[in-house]
Amino acid sequence: MLGLKVCFGAPYAAPTLYVRTLAPRADVMAFLRGLPAIAPAVPALDDALSGNAIIYGLGFSSSSVGLVLKTYTVADIAALGSTERPGFVSFRVAAGALTRETKRYLPDLGWREHELPAWSLEVRARIACDRVGHLGVIEAAGRPPQVKLYLERVGAIQSDFSAR
Repeated sequence: MLGLKVCFGAPYAAPTLYVRTLAPRADVMAFLRGLPAIAPAVPALDDALSGNAIIYGLGFSSSSVGLVLKTYTVADIAALGSTERPGFVSFRVAAGALTRETKRYLPDLGWREHELPAWSLEVRARIACDRVGHLGVIEAAGRPPQVKLYLERVGAIQSDFSAR
């Protein structure tokens, strides 16, 4: 399955092509070793993903440093005061190195299920959306977490949490 994320506004991020791989980690690492822009980071990435047998998905984008890779795996996640529940963890590669940033996603949330930022209720009123597609929490050593809401009014694809 393929998906495309296109951001609007200024500043905007480059589009990301997503591939739902549901593939064994060893197979994905072998594929990534064949990409010259990613290959130097594969040992560190494989280490970061060592707790996962399956790579749920990959995202490919670009930035000023070239090709950017996003990996997605299923894990139990707790964020913003929530209890632990199935979600996703994403590690990133840019400029041939594993970044210090980790992103954790809690999927399919109700607006009041967790301690969402106060501004989220204003967003809900403006877009008439009953569920939050995903809550993303970006973590990096030395800086406070960043929060993103992913809203899916139509076309949401069911998550498969058996792919661990």
